[in-house]
Amino acid sequence: MMLDSRQVSLLTEMGIPVWELRTSNEIETEIATEAIEPPVVDITSLLQRVTKSDWLICCEDVLTQAAHRLLQAMLSTIGLSLADVCLLTLAELSKLIETTEGVSQQKVVILLGEEAVKQAFDESAKVSNYRNEAHVISAPQLTTVVSFSLENLLQNSENKALAWQDLQLAKNSQQQQF
Repeated sequence: MMLDSRQVSLLTEMGIPVWELRTSNEIETEIATEAIEPPVVDITSLLQRVTKSDWLICCEDVLTQAAHRLLQAMLSTIGLSLADVCLLTLAELSKLIETTEGVSQQKVVILLGEEAVKQAFDESAKVSNYRNEAHVISAPQLTTVVSFSLENLLQNSENKALAWQDLQLAKNSQQQQF
């Protein structure tokens, strides 16, 4: 039953919400037309966080409990803990690459997953193309090492040995810098 405009206005005056039944096609069209705003990154607070660590890690994954434990275990293989690193979101990585003049000391950036690699290099970049060597992005202060996403490692345990090699490369890159 459809309400006429007089009924809707009376209900509104009485403070009674009026619900409208919409089809899923209408909702999907509305969602598709909404502009997706990128997250705003405060560069000052980002640079303050980044300067406290020589190690930066950008994960494409949301850190689930299993992914968090895996990341801790991975870092321990190269003598680090989560307290020793600065975790970056994809948006923060992008902003950091744009403003590297604020980074005054050498950093090693570990990129975990396809989206992180695309953010650092370009949209066609893939983990498989950038693994096995250190790369410099944007400025000499940011040496990057690429590896698999944490979710990939949780689902494909055969990639864990390859990820360990990537971490050894990151550790060696960091030692060569200092």
